[in-house]
Amino acid sequence: MAGRPPGRSAQVLVTVVTLLVSTVGIALATATSSAAAAGDLIADTFNRSATNGWASAETGGAYTYSEPTAFGVAGGRGTIKLQSAGQSRQAELSLPAASADQVATASMGVQALPTTGNGVYLAVLARNGGGKAYRAVATIQPGGTTTLAVSRVDGSPGKLTPIGSSVTLPNKVTAGSLLTIELGVSGSTNVAITARAWPATGTPPTNPQIKATDSSAGRVSAGGLGLWAYTSSSSGAATILVDDVSVRPPAGSTPTPTTPPAAPVVGAPTRPDPAIYGTIPWPGGQSFSMPAGNARYVSPTGSDSAAGTLAAPYRTIVKAINAAAAGDTVVLRAGVYHESLTVTKKLTIQPYGNEIVWLDGSSVVTGWVADGDAWRVDNWTAEFDASPTYTRGGADSTQEFWGFVNQNYPMAAHPDQVWIDNQAQAQVGSFAEVGPGEFYVDYATNRLYLGTNPAGRTVRASDLSKAISVRADGSVLRGFGVSRFAPSVPDMGAVTMEKANGTVSGMAFVDNSTTGLSLLAGGITVTDITSARNGMLGVHANCADNLSTSGVNALGNNTEHFNSSPVSGGFKITRTRGITVSGGQFRDNDGPGLWLDESTYNSRIVGNKLLNNSSHGISVELSSTSTLVNNLLIGNSGFGMKINDTSSVRIWNNTLINNNRPINIVQDARRAADQGTPGHDPRQPFPDPTMSWVNGPVEVRNNILAGTTGNCLLCVEDYSKQLTAEQMKVTALGNVYQRPTTSSPSWVAVWSTGSGNPRVFTSLAAFKAGTGQEAAGLALDGQAATNADGSPSTAVKNVVGSVAQTLPSELGSTLLPAGSKLLGSTLTS
Repeated sequence: MAGRPPGRSAQVLVTVVTLLVSTVGIALATATSSAAAAGDLIADTFNRSATNGWASAETGGAYTYSEPTAFGVAGGRGTIKLQSAGQSRQAELSLPAASADQVATASMGVQALPTTGNGVYLAVLARNGGGKAYRAVATIQPGGTTTLAVSRVDGSPGKLTPIGSSVTLPNKVTAGSLLTIELGVSGSTNVAITARAWPATGTPPTNPQIKATDSSAGRVSAGGLGLWAYTSSSSGAATILVDDVSVRPPAGSTPTPTTPPAAPVVGAPTRPDPAIYGTIPWPGGQSFSMPAGNARYVSPTGSDSAAGTLAAPYRTIVKAINAAAAGDTVVLRAGVYHESLTVTKKLTIQPYGNEIVWLDGSSVVTGWVADGDAWRVDNWTAEFDASPTYTRGGADSTQEFWGFVNQNYPMAAHPDQVWIDNQAQAQVGSFAEVGPGEFYVDYATNRLYLGTNPAGRTVRASDLSKAISVRADGSVLRGFGVSRFAPSVPDMGAVTMEKANGTVSGMAFVDNSTTGLSLLAGGITVTDITSARNGMLGVHANCADNLSTSGVNALGNNTEHFNSSPVSGGFKITRTRGITVSGGQFRDNDGPGLWLDESTYNSRIVGNKLLNNSSHGISVELSSTSTLVNNLLIGNSGFGMKINDTSSVRIWNNTLINNNRPINIVQDARRAADQGTPGHDPRQPFPDPTMSWVNGPVEVRNNILAGTTGNCLLCVEDYSKQLTAEQMKVTALGNVYQRPTTSSPSWVAVWSTGSGNPRVFTSLAAFKAGTGQEAAGLALDGQAATNADGSPSTAVKNVVGSVAQTLPSELGSTLLPAGSKLLGSTLTS
């Protein structure tokens, strides 16, 4: 196995305002940081991407919601969509009962001010739980005038007891700006309550604007955080913006103990170089709150005969899983665990705080002796299945384009792996072939050979196949890493999510022999993960209906150089209906970055970066109903976007730079009506009314097609010689076509004529005249369409009004609002 460093080159520094309130009075302070301040019980700067929820706070764990689909994260802010008048939504985070005294803060605002009615209500709730809470609510009225009030929630959002008098804030709120709302509560018999609000970019007031005491029988004793929004029945729909959420103990109180900074773990795999890739999800990068319910604790220094408590942890995760009841949490202390796990009951598995935890499938190998020009260790008994396809024991296909293993890399499907000082060694098929940087495993004699002298160095070799098989609905894996396991191709992955409604968050899957993570059931949510340097594929999904992923970083995968087809690269999804892939990074993979294939239906690919993959950036094949909006595709050796035998495709506001063909829309002879052609979803009726495997309609709007290593910018062809571009209903309008010169490439567009050779157009003017397309398109020959970071150039920005088409409401997102007129993507490299 040979590896290369993956990663992401972006790091966001966020300013967080934190407030300290004493139990007897108010003491105010501000702080600036890029992470949770010391003592924070909850801290969230929304430095991630997510849909169908906010995922997990940086400190405080995962949010719960009244309606997850109303919540999302992008561009460093959370959003709450209130789709109609009179609608309210609430997100919550739990806190231990010991945190009853607390200062809760959030910056909230509205994307657009209300124009009629009683306005929009934004609230921070403290001691929230069981339908009870204290609530500070800012009411934004038409024109931006805002009032602040405090109340006690007594059983439901509509059953309120006012506390103190409301005040009108001195500053009006403007559209898109944030208002910091702070609510402090302390005490038990006499609950002291303070509240204030101010522009998030301004200076907080010295004293609380509301100060009161609750000594009534209905007072609230303890609870967590709530964030609530409501648009009045006399006002319209609204989009709420949220940032810089925190909950802290009051100043002078004893804070809840916090996990110390994550310490390095001996034996952990190499982290992708931050100088190249910046910050990516990695163990220790996020702090997790302790569970409110039952927990089983595990430590590398524990004992399986212990009680499994924090003070007396188990030694193995297997013991904790067996001892746990459904709904429990297994909490892992820092270290490396050498185990294979099967989860058959609903569990959460997570680290303690921000401690670094790895599940590792390799062992340190010692006892080497010289053997000719090589080095040998005896009694090496680890053996793995080298089946090259998803059928265990099946032979690889000999049909062109269908074989998994590239003849130039014949050992690819052999899962054996060896590292010397974290440097991957390449496997060879015989002792005679062993040379420097290579290894050979002789199963017949139980011997492992190295071609590099191991003296004074650490040698690790994989001896476990699977890491985790999750076979229980609703299970959660979060915050730790999985590395150096040796799954064969038919094992599907080092980690397999095999039951519905699971969650994978904050995980890393690194240096596994074939696939890092495989998603094999419906309703799975994946947020903020890294899958890097895996032998064949970073992430896989099949029959995973209603799949939601955000912040997937698939980097440098297919280190074993399997053929690009039928499967390799960053992320491949097959036979899945209802897909969201947002905020991801698919980079440096040997194969496609993101590939949707074999009857995927209703996919939404939004806000992703696809960079320097050896094949296509995005490929959508044998599928239907796909939306590709606001993606950045740079330097892919294959096509930027390949649309192949896929109906109902909308391609809006993407930037494609220095790929082969930027957009290649191609039809071939395969048809869904032919049951003998592979690629049908066996769960669907035949014929499947949603699948024709015929391109069209395909909308191409507001994209920047800049430079190419191929021979055209917009390319539409039918290899079956049956359909014209018009019959495939391909339409292009409002796109930018950039060429360094008028002959590079020589063709602006290739346009299918059906049975004859396609028409080619050497200029945008000729394309317009010959097809009636691109009435508003822009040609930039010899001018730059993008800056070095991929953002639109001045020449492009200057023509937005006359070229760009208005983004339809159903295609909008936080980064690219509905109704906007922009060219290209809002992302930068």
